[in-house]
This record gives sequence, structure tokens and C-alpha cells, in this order.
Amino acid sequence: MYYTLSIDQIVTPFGLWLLGFPDLLAGLSRGIIALEFLGPCLAFIPWGTPWLRLVAVGAFFGFHLSLILCVSIGLFPYISMASWLVFVPSLVWQRGRPHTATQPLRAAGRSQAVAAFFLVYIVLWNLSGFGATSPYVRHVFPPVATLVGHLLRLDQHWNMFSPYPLREDGWFVMPGTLQDGSAVELWTSQREVSWEKPADIAAQYPNDRWWKFMENLYRERKGREVLLDAYASYVCRDWNSRHSGQERLETLQIFFMQETTPPDYQDIQPEKKLLGTYSCAEQSPRPS
Repeated sequence: MYYTLSIDQIVTPFGLWLLGFPDLLAGLSRGIIALEFLGPCLAFIPWGTPWLRLVAVGAFFGFHLSLILCVSIGLFPYISMASWLVFVPSLVWQRGRPHTATQPLRAAGRSQAVAAFFLVYIVLWNLSGFGATSPYVRHVFPPVATLVGHLLRLDQHWNMFSPYPLREDGWFVMPGTLQDGSAVELWTSQREVSWEKPADIAAQYPNDRWWKFMENLYRERKGREVLLDAYASYVCRDWNSRHSGQERLETLQIFFMQETTPPDYQDIQPEKKLLGTYSCAEQSPRPS
């Protein structure tokens, strides 16, 4: 929780306030891990199933609602809550309705067998995705078995705050030079370039898609230079489509003020990283 709420690009004002309670965050971290391990088991225990499933659904709804309060991560918590609706027991949907005939025992048995197969399959898929080195896992789930997952779109992987929350955080500074020689801050559209940390970094992103795209610009990964070139071209076109004469943009630089979150609330010293310098004269015009 400490590392997650230290991601300035997505944390909400409530999350920032919660960051001031380290003992509470430590307890919440342990509780979330326990919920992730034990919560799904409640949905499959064969005794008292309806009531245990209600507990599981309620617990995960509460968990995802707390995510909405603490961090801005788009549709993820809403989709996760919607997926848990399949575990809401029939007694909830049928309340106040006349009793209908139950499913024949033989058909119910087949359904349970299919569900059990895919439950085991998905567990093994995830184990193999974690890079499990156990010979037993490799023997039970050989590469040819992945064909079923790809055909039925069960192929999945988990990388939301996994294997640990993002620790490289920060903010963008994009100085630009106009034809009259004056400077402009392109990221915030301010006339004065500032290297000070903004009060609310998350508010600088229109939505989570923009945040994810910009994250790909500063993280070391394949294809980053292509994205940077394309983004610089976009900035040039966008600015110059709205300005003319001496106000046209000539050059720009993209800096990322990187903060690496240290353990135990230690002071953070930002690192100024130049991602690229670009000339708008060299940027290709938008295709007609």
C-alpha cells in the first residue's frame, strides 16, 4: 500500500491523506494479500456456498471500491466488480420470484466437471506464467496445453502492481522554444518553465489512457524511441495548428523528473532525465 500510494501519477487526494498512516497501511497490505489468497476459496467451498459466496463478493466489492477512492486506474476496479457478479448466489436473484425447477442432477454434474477442469487449467496457466520452475508444473502443463487457452481466450497474465508496485515515478517537463526565441512549457501550457514538483501530478493527465501512454515514454523498454518520436511530432503539430508567425514552435525537449520511491518514507531526490531533443522542422506533416 505504501508503494502504491506513492505513485503520484495515479494517487487521489484521499490516497495521499491515507499515506500519512504507515501502521494502518502495513495492516491493510497484509489484509489485501490474505484476501487475494483466501477470498477466491470462499467462492468454491461446497458447504454453506450461498452465504460464503456473498461474503466473498462483498469483500472484493469493498476492496475494489477502496481502490477507486485511493488510485485512478480507469475501468479496472469496475470490470473486476462486474466479474464477481457471476458468483452472486441464486437466492439473491430469485428473491420474491416463484420457485423454478432445479437443473437435473446429471446436467449439474457435467457443468461442475467442466467448471472444475477450467479452474485447474487457469491455475496451472498462471503458475506457468509466473515462471514456475517446478518440474511437476512443466510436466502437467506442457507448452502444447496452451493451445486450449489461446483458442478460448483464457490466456492471461497479471501485472497490475505485480510483482511489486511501480517504484519509478515522477513528472514531465517539456521546454519549447518559439520562433521569437521565447520559451514555453508544453506539458502544462505555461509560459514559464518550472522544475518544481507539481502539487497534483495525477491531475495533469486527462485520463488513465494518457497516463499509461506517457508511462511508456520514460520507462526503459523496446520501442520507446519510436513512441517518443511520434509524440514529439504530435506536440509540434498540435501547437503549430493553434499558433502562427513568431508563436510557432521550433524545438522542444522532453524531460522526466524521476523519483524512485525508497523504503520507509525516506526522502526522495528527483533525477533529471533528458528523454530527447526534437526539431519541429524535421517532424513529418500529418498525412492528408
